[in-house]
Amino acid sequence: MLREERRNQHIFRCFERQKIMVIQALLKRNTYYDSIALMSVVQHVKDRGEVDDAGAVMATEANLALLEEAGLLPTAFLAEQEKKPGPEDLLVAIRAKDEASAQAALTFAEQKLAAPGHRDIAGSASTLPARSLETALRHDGTANFAVICGWRTRLARGRASAAPWAARISLQQ
Repeated sequence: MLREERRNQHIFRCFERQKIMVIQALLKRNTYYDSIALMSVVQHVKDRGEVDDAGAVMATEANLALLEEAGLLPTAFLAEQEKKPGPEDLLVAIRAKDEASAQAALTFAEQKLAAPGHRDIAGSASTLPARSLETALRHDGTANFAVICGWRTRLARGRASAAPWAARISLQQ
């Protein structure tokens, strides 16, 4: 009920401003990008100014629900698909004032995602992660911090368990 009310309010606001919005989407099957890369691409798309909103997610149930809540879920596009998208699929959705703007933004997003080693989408499928702080600094000498994460194994009550961990390290000299 709450989602329906939010959606109706959003549609009302769009008509109130006399704007008709178009949602277009791109679905890339079996394509993974981490969330930081996707957020970076979305920000670049939004910075272009020709879109009302944009979203790029791995198509998990939770992420699809977030797109729906934001008014970005491309229901007609997804209904046309032979197979429902899953967590291994990338979904990019663009809401714009017209189809040409939405299509241009989708093309731009696809180019950003395909850019090999592009600094703005570090961690994407085409970028290899640095294995040491020294290597990271050689790749980008202007970096002033690093985020290091992984899994640690610990022994608890005679059983090994894995837990995620993360650390931020300042690289200032």
